[in-house]
Amino acid sequence: MNKVVVKELLAQWIELIDDSKKACIKKAGKQVDGLKRRIRRTSGKPVVFDFETYERQQKIQNELCVELPKWADLIRSEPEIMNGFSWTIADFIDLYHSHFVVVVEKIGRVILQKDHM
Repeated sequence: MNKVVVKELLAQWIELIDDSKKACIKKAGKQVDGLKRRIRRTSGKPVVFDFETYERQQKIQNELCVELPKWADLIRSEPEIMNGFSWTIADFIDLYHSHFVVVVEKIGRVILQKDHM
């Protein structure tokens, strides 16, 4: 593992998360009922509203998985809407992006801890 590469990828990812959230809010806001519309789906992959940032995120995730193969499950994890609950688009966008902030922070903490050991 190249820690410099990993730290750079994590920095890129956290910046992308913010860009993605803004893009998703903008695109979802243009739909009928915009951000207040309810999500009825309770299984399957999450709905992504900005495919450009989604594809960039996947590229970063792929590179991180090469550097941190033991962390691949966490890196590729996705939030899930629990059965029986209807979320608004705005709530789901918050959930989706907050999930990845936690992932980036967790990986960053573990790497920093290893630097001090």
